[in-house]
Amino acid sequence: MSDVLRTALSDVPDEPHVGDAVLARFLDGTLTGAERDAVAQHLGRCPICSEDLAFAARIEIEAEALDEVTRPRTTTRAMAPVRARESSGRTWLRLAAGIALVFGALLLSREAGRIVAGRLEPVLVAQLQKWTARDVSAEGTSFTLLGGPAIELAGVQIADDPRFSDAKFAAVSRVALHVDPTTLLSGRLEGSIELERPTVRLVRNRGGQWNIETLGGGAPGTRGATGGVSAEIERALDEAARGVSPAGAADAPRVQLTSATIEDGVLEIEDLNGNGRPLRLENVDLAYLGNPGQRASLSVEGQLGSANDRIALRGEIGPFQGDVVPVYRLREVEIEALPVSEIPGAPGSVIGQLTFDGHLRSAGRALGDIVAAARGAGEMALCCGRFEGRNLARDFVEKLAALPNGAELLAIARRRAALASALDAPDTEYERLGGFADLEPGTLHVAALEVDTGLFRAEADASIGLEGHLAADGSVQLSPELGAILLAAAPALSGLADDDGAIHVPFQASGSWANLDLEIDVARLVARLDDRAPSGLFAFLRRAFWPSVSAASS
Repeated sequence: MSDVLRTALSDVPDEPHVGDAVLARFLDGTLTGAERDAVAQHLGRCPICSEDLAFAARIEIEAEALDEVTRPRTTTRAMAPVRARESSGRTWLRLAAGIALVFGALLLSREAGRIVAGRLEPVLVAQLQKWTARDVSAEGTSFTLLGGPAIELAGVQIADDPRFSDAKFAAVSRVALHVDPTTLLSGRLEGSIELERPTVRLVRNRGGQWNIETLGGGAPGTRGATGGVSAEIERALDEAARGVSPAGAADAPRVQLTSATIEDGVLEIEDLNGNGRPLRLENVDLAYLGNPGQRASLSVEGQLGSANDRIALRGEIGPFQGDVVPVYRLREVEIEALPVSEIPGAPGSVIGQLTFDGHLRSAGRALGDIVAAARGAGEMALCCGRFEGRNLARDFVEKLAALPNGAELLAIARRRAALASALDAPDTEYERLGGFADLEPGTLHVAALEVDTGLFRAEADASIGLEGHLAADGSVQLSPELGAILLAAAPALSGLADDDGAIHVPFQASGSWANLDLEIDVARLVARLDDRAPSGLFAFLRRAFWPSVSAASS
């Protein structure tokens, strides 16, 4: 390698080369500041010493990648053994030195840089495998000066945790690491990363665990789904809301990526619990800018098929260093026409397209904690779908028919062809469902929730738990045709009609969708009649239709 550099590079400094022992101390970070600066300056001018340094660094990293933690420390070109500090610190110093050599060689000779980049590729792949605790492969390594010095890896593939899938966790067409060359020879990496056309696949198994939680060798966690929100997470959210800046890490990190971008990416999300279909978000563009030790700005946009089906997120996230709990504050969350059937964990019985415009915030290290701690608010709507397995119109008409003197209601309704068909349908079709949503940990509250169907329009205040329990309290306005049938079957209910002739019936509902208990709120119904009917007429109606209510109120 030295011969290649000598042949390709003629501008070698006329000064003594750095000794092997000094290079070893440079790698281990045991030189004084002045000594380190002097060596760094020489390495920037001398390709021979730089090549020796990178070659030694490669041997050390490859040995660590094979988990040979304890071994006799052999010398490279008579390099003296020196006791190293912490393993991770040595790895970063050596990797930085190797990258510094590539940029130095690039500036002096493209051929020499190509050779060094080829030798650096297994080092980078080994480091990626160490970071991710997954099998990693790449098709090639190159470098460029366009847009600033950058190392590029092509055709990167990261395997998934076999406990989740045999498919790839991620595949990236091109990874570009842009670095600040002035930081490399001091053993640090600072700069930005670009991912071009990445495809990332997130999978949740039947135990509620996500494959991304085991990235880096961590154990999958489910605490967030079962243990509630910890005091640590609540404290992080409270400090973020009050504008308290997180405490930075005690020591400056050896890796400082101050920005990240994704261009034309694909995100696939699959829930193996059988709830919903895999979600595929395409044309994903992401921009992350800031200090990983503090909260940084984030912007994400993507499509769900057509240009009208999109997701946009803007806010701040972090920090991701030290012991501070990361906070996710998304000030703008826009979801347009997201198919509910493709949302992981969504009930399979709900068909429609979700639209949301609001804000969300959460905190946590594990994905389960982040989901459990999520809170926010905004306008929410479902369009043009159906609730499968239940016909709420039929359930409601049957409840009305069960009232005293209401038996004729169902018989009359079934004599109308259109109504009979609607009542016999297996599902509840709706045109729109929407209201103002307020998300708290574990529960979604919707104020003034409106549901429009062909037979009725309901308005209610509702809450839905993470486990699917629903509670609603509101009133149903019957369609003109259904209202006319109700009055024909029970003329005494004419007092329920408002000035426009519309009939409103109060109701309550509770339970899971499959076992939803829908009841007419008789007490409120009687109170409504009491407000609108003459006292003598109401006394008659109360005795005739609701004797139990009459007795209870007397």
